[in-house]
Order: sequence, then structure tokens, then C-alpha cells
Amino acid sequence: MAGMVVAWWLGRKRWMARGGLGETFESIAIVAIPAGIVGARIYHVATHWEDYFGEGQNPLSALYIWEGGIAIFGAVTGGALGAALGGADRVRGAMRVGLGGAAALLVTYLLGALVGTAV
Repeated sequence: MAGMVVAWWLGRKRWMARGGLGETFESIAIVAIPAGIVGARIYHVATHWEDYFGEGQNPLSALYIWEGGIAIFGAVTGGALGAALGGADRVRGAMRVGLGGAAALLVTYLLGALVGTAV
């Protein structure tokens, strides 16, 4: 959660520094963040298939995101798709979205690595 908040703050700041409106960034982020969470879970389940759909497993447990199991590759892919879909009708320069979010993604990843190893 802390990483998402920092990413939101940093991404918005960088977006506005490049001439974007804060409200536009927020409308994109409100789609991109949940899409990233869903993408992270889908990727994890796809790469740990036997844990959820193997013999003796409960397939519904694939939906139990609160039990852990997310993957950064899925988060990045899902978030990028969410940003593209969320901002498709609002943004003419797609590079601004990428440039604004690149640093935020790096900080979020580092926070997750630091907090994840500290727990």
C-alpha cells in the first residue's frame, strides 16, 4: 500500500511537471492501480498453477488475494494496460504517461523489496 501511495504522489508530481493536469493523472491512476493488482494476481496464479488447480487444491483459493501471492511482472503489465485504457480518451501524448510513471514504478518496486525483506 505504501508503494502505491508513493507511486501515486510521485507519478502525479512528474505528470504535472510535464504539463499534465493532476485530475487527468488521477483518472488514469484510478484505473491503472486496480488493474495492476489484478494483473499481479493473475500472473502469480498462472505461474503457480498447481498451488491453486492441482490435485486436492481449492480452485477458489486463486481469488484469495489476501493470502498473498502477487507478481511484479503482472503488476506492471496490468497497470500499463489499465493506464492505456484509462487514459486513452484523455491523453494525446502517451509518452507523458510512461515518463511520469517510470520513476514511480521504480520507487514502488524498491519500497516493496525493502519492506518485503524487512518483514
